[in-house]
Amino acid sequence: ENLVLLYDFYDVEEGWIRDRSGFGVPVDLRVENLDEVRREDGKLIIRGKAQIKSNKPAQKISAAIHRSGEVTIEAWLKPAKLDQAGPARVLSISQDSTNRNLTLGQDAGKWDVRLRSSKTNSNGIPSTSTKERVVSEKLSHIVYTRNRQGETRVFVDGKETTRGRALGNLSNWNKSYRLSLGDEFSGGREWHGELRLIALYNRALKPASVNKNFDAGPDVKSKP
Repeated sequence: ENLVLLYDFYDVEEGWIRDRSGFGVPVDLRVENLDEVRREDGKLIIRGKAQIKSNKPAQKISAAIHRSGEVTIEAWLKPAKLDQAGPARVLSISQDSTNRNLTLGQDAGKWDVRLRSSKTNSNGIPSTSTKERVVSEKLSHIVYTRNRQGETRVFVDGKETTRGRALGNLSNWNKSYRLSLGDEFSGGREWHGELRLIALYNRALKPASVNKNFDAGPDVKSKP
């Protein structure tokens, strides 16, 4: 329910990662440097400058989240190392390193989420960050939620680790921004590791739903 984007990484054909959400016009991604990734069934392992980007703007996502004023990022992932910083971009809907709608990143031992609103700047700062030593080199379930009142939460493996606030409305989201995985469009913010699932929702998932998805695990294959 309210799913607007889904990558399950079961079907990476000729460098394309398909959006399996079934919502709107798919935001498919192109892996430009296939030598920098390893593909396994249900896994994408990023090892270098893979340049994984959508060819077109992520308009359906930006429009849906703009309308609702709510968003959830869900990811099953395993970082390659703990010193990735910048923050290193896991997922970004952005233009470059200083202009974005939404970003999930790793800043060494912390998870950091930047969200553009009428009360944050064009880079999504101030961001919502977890405490240090939350990131680990094991497969983890990361969920960030932001409700219409601006309340943010981060859950790691089904447990709430962080509460914050990202006040304002989302009227200034730029619908021309594209989506990328593993780096910023302008480069210089590489993230290396294993991706098992990436999903976006245009509502803030409740803790019960977060726990349900965690219990389901990373290997729930979407229907074609």
